[in-house]
Amino acid sequence: MFSRKPENWRHPARVGWKLLLRYAQSTSLFTAKPKPQLPVTSFLRLAAVDLADLPKPETFALSDGYPLSFRHYRTMSGNGTAVVLVHGSAGHAGQYHALAREIATHQSMDVYALDMRGHGASALRRGHDVHETGRLTADLKEFLAELRERYPRLVLGGHSAGGGLLLRTIANGIDPFISAYMFFSPYLGLGSPTIRPYFGGWVSINTSLLRAIFLANLFGVTRFNDKTVVHFDLSACPDSWRYTPSWSFNMLLAFGPDIWNSAPLPIPEGKPVLVVAGLNDQCFYPEGYHEAFACLASKADVRMAKNCGHWDILVAPETIGFVVNWLDHLPDQQNAAQITSSLRHSVP
Repeated sequence: MFSRKPENWRHPARVGWKLLLRYAQSTSLFTAKPKPQLPVTSFLRLAAVDLADLPKPETFALSDGYPLSFRHYRTMSGNGTAVVLVHGSAGHAGQYHALAREIATHQSMDVYALDMRGHGASALRRGHDVHETGRLTADLKEFLAELRERYPRLVLGGHSAGGGLLLRTIANGIDPFISAYMFFSPYLGLGSPTIRPYFGGWVSINTSLLRAIFLANLFGVTRFNDKTVVHFDLSACPDSWRYTPSWSFNMLLAFGPDIWNSAPLPIPEGKPVLVVAGLNDQCFYPEGYHEAFACLASKADVRMAKNCGHWDILVAPETIGFVVNWLDHLPDQQNAAQITSSLRHSVP
């Protein structure tokens, strides 16, 4: 358990008319066609992972007192690197077990798999624990601020909406003390070239309620922000009890990058970025990632895993092979320590 209470980070701005209009346009296109059925095999490989040696959850006290849960994969002799992994929509830290165990065992890197606020072991009210749209960004920043005091090199990874949260956090100033990024089938925002309608059947959106709450917010009325606007189809999930069935309006806006933005990310050109997508992804068009990251981070290493869908990409041997090989080629620890030390003075 972490004992030091972290610094309080500034939250992004509230929603405005421009964001409302862009959400309205994007959700109309997103829901224009009939909703497809999520394949019943979508979660089978992920659910088959043996969790007998899953680390017990630990907690980190956030600045507002919320207990953020994480699972720590410790190494006997660490190399000064910590890998922090953020799950996707409705997900939980246990989804990373196969990958996290492999990284800790064979790379000598400590791994922290997070249960974001409102999910997994962090959930007080599943999917409804966020009261400000910038809260998850602030939570992630606070956790990373604690780790940067212990590790000279941090690698940040995110799956699906967790990748979207990484994009949002990068845009709000996290990059100076992150050494490298990993994106696994990331959600790039409504309107991006990767999104299938309804995310392939994974989500149902109450578009009328979503627009009504947006309008209320524009007039300063936030009392409806806790209303459920998104439901997830867990019918194909054998261990559905581990997942979060729905999201509030606040959670929807907090857990992602807002609307697709093709502007380059504020990542230095030489910083390693890995993107892995499954060729059989149910939620996204995998071929769209080459186009998207040509804009976002032109030097990103974009890989495609064969015979993988949106969720089993996290346990596929090919994905694990990509990650292990990529981590082997990160800058050495001494250089990373020098870079991180100099950057600490520039981060507020």
